[in-house]
Amino acid sequence: MIPMIADGRDLVASNSAVFFVMQFGNLGAALLAGPLLHERSPALPFTVLAAFFLFSAGCLALMRLEPVSRDVRIAKISAAQFDLSLRRLIVVYALLYTGAVLVSVMGSSFVYQEQKGTAVDFGYLEAAWSAGSLIGAVSLFRIERAMSTHARHLMLLGLTALVLMALAYLRTPWTVILFAALGFLYNLGRVSVEVTLQSRVSVYLLGRAKGIMHSVAVVLGLLVFGIAAAVGDRAFPSTIFFSFGVVLLISISCLSVGAGQPEEKGES
Repeated sequence: MIPMIADGRDLVASNSAVFFVMQFGNLGAALLAGPLLHERSPALPFTVLAAFFLFSAGCLALMRLEPVSRDVRIAKISAAQFDLSLRRLIVVYALLYTGAVLVSVMGSSFVYQEQKGTAVDFGYLEAAWSAGSLIGAVSLFRIERAMSTHARHLMLLGLTALVLMALAYLRTPWTVILFAALGFLYNLGRVSVEVTLQSRVSVYLLGRAKGIMHSVAVVLGLLVFGIAAAVGDRAFPSTIFFSFGVVLLISISCLSVGAGQPEEKGES
């Protein structure tokens, strides 16, 4: 949807704006959830959430997009379009997505069980993640031409791995800084992946390509959480973070194989 709405405008600017607004909404929801849940009916937050969804649906209904011909609607992604660089991009997205969901799901256990923290401490980590994500959403402008796209993605995965591994050794307030760094790296990576995908795949096939990419990410996430569930309480959350960091480093080595061909910088 973003390329169609952008209508030829800069994809980096368009995606950065969308992800910034999305993350700002997440931060607002986190700040609003506390007052809504405090001594009020649990149904109230869901009512407010439903109202926002209805408002969003109304805004989408007012949009006027050009109709797509039947030949385009039944088009399929060919093997030529689904090349090695696109497969690497899917793996990068899957790893970033799984890392973010892993932190989101196990963050509370990390605070309460391992850091012996309170709800306030957990709130600090959530706020730090959101603040880092807001900055990450608009940071691609600064680095998009500094290195090739593939090198940028490998760098983001490597830094994410190091931050996850550092969580096993540091305590508050350093963990707050690390969570902010994770939020920054995740949203910067997501914006970069989205821009790269939109610049390589036809707008009419973008939905199918994104569906494939997200499906792979969900499958990887299920595999990681299945392993985490099997391990159970026998491992600390930081141990799981550290292990996934090692997986990221191994994945970087695999993604680097055969990536010696020169790539276009920026949106390529």
